[in-house]
Amino acid sequence: MAQAALFALLLLLTPTAGEAPGELPVAADTHPADGPDCELIFALQPHQLNVRIKTNLVFFDLVAEAPRELEDQLTQPEENSHGDALEEFALQHLFLKVDGQPLTDYERTKFVVRPAVPAMLNMFPVHGAKAMIELELALEFPLERSPTRLSMRWDVFPPDSALGRGDNAPPMEVSGQLHDGRVDHPLLFLEQEPEIIWHGEVTDLSELFLSVPEVIEPEPRTFPALSAGLGLTGVCLLIGGLVRSRRGMAKAIPYVGGAALFVFGASATREVGLIHLGTAELAGGLTEDEAVRIFETLHANVYFAFEYEKESDVYDALARSVSGELLADLYRQIYTGLILEEEGGAVARVQALRHLETHIEQIGVFGEEQAPGFLARSRWQVDGKVTHFGHSHERTTEQLAQFTVSQVGGEWRIAGDKILESRVLGAKPIPKADSGPEAAEEF
Repeated sequence: MAQAALFALLLLLTPTAGEAPGELPVAADTHPADGPDCELIFALQPHQLNVRIKTNLVFFDLVAEAPRELEDQLTQPEENSHGDALEEFALQHLFLKVDGQPLTDYERTKFVVRPAVPAMLNMFPVHGAKAMIELELALEFPLERSPTRLSMRWDVFPPDSALGRGDNAPPMEVSGQLHDGRVDHPLLFLEQEPEIIWHGEVTDLSELFLSVPEVIEPEPRTFPALSAGLGLTGVCLLIGGLVRSRRGMAKAIPYVGGAALFVFGASATREVGLIHLGTAELAGGLTEDEAVRIFETLHANVYFAFEYEKESDVYDALARSVSGELLADLYRQIYTGLILEEEGGAVARVQALRHLETHIEQIGVFGEEQAPGFLARSRWQVDGKVTHFGHSHERTTEQLAQFTVSQVGGEWRIAGDKILESRVLGAKPIPKADSGPEAAEEF
């Protein structure tokens, strides 16, 4: 079952027990805040910086102005005016510097409005549909070269009505994300720390991948059939000569001479006419500890493959760890379920992977090709961040599966899997985090 190997990734997007399809759970600790929301998403590319600003209508009404007839609905002409107002607001309050130089030239590439989901209205008793209607503005800033330092500053933090009323409402926190061409960095802009600086120390995503132990080719077992035949014949002649010697040495000479020739021939043909009997030790004498290390390294690298953005890069990176039909199936299922963000859909990002236990059940040969390999049973957990409707949640999943690992083209690959157990351990809103000079220096 190809869907088993990384089923935990898909579980990040799966509702928890008790949820109806398309709805969020009713439990308070798993539901987005009913208040203003804003998210800033940055993506660095070789010659441009892409910025997406996502807000709900509650936040928009606190910081910008645009006419509309109804409080919780937008018509097409009203969408255009709200897009213009959000663009003007963003340019006044988002300050970007690359290598110390302000970014001023830009192009607006997209503005979309995502409507509220009626099934969720009962989950937003304070602001209703306004908290769910999402405005997304996309801007593109051209770059002359890849930056080594990026400064991002945001200076608007209206009261968070989800955490208090009137003077008791604290300033909201603005979450964000920076994709530096390698990995995603979570961002958090605070009123007391409105600037975050990324220093661009690492730009090569391949550095994420762990080194997989090399395949140690086993010594072949062979039988020198020709040499053994000649030697056996020589021994027989020598015995015959010893018997003949009792009747006279002259009669023994042909036998002894023939025996010498055959023994010499056996020695000279040791590498000729070999019959291969298989390998002396399967998989190069692979131990269970070595097999555990091989599997857990391959498994971790599968997750790293999905840090790439381009489909071709994801596929090529995944091919380092997975082979055969499993490669195509995992790529199709995980890429479409995890990476591709559909309009209004949920996006999951893996934050941590923990192997709880891995046991090697069998070392042998597998598949039609009878390739050397092993069976591994592993239990692991994945911590993920799920973003939907402008809100983020943490979710942990646990998975138990059996994997087939084989030698493919002289390298180790995960060739098959079978799901045994899967469950969601918990889902909760992303906790408020402190930001400061230390957080800024992290990037």
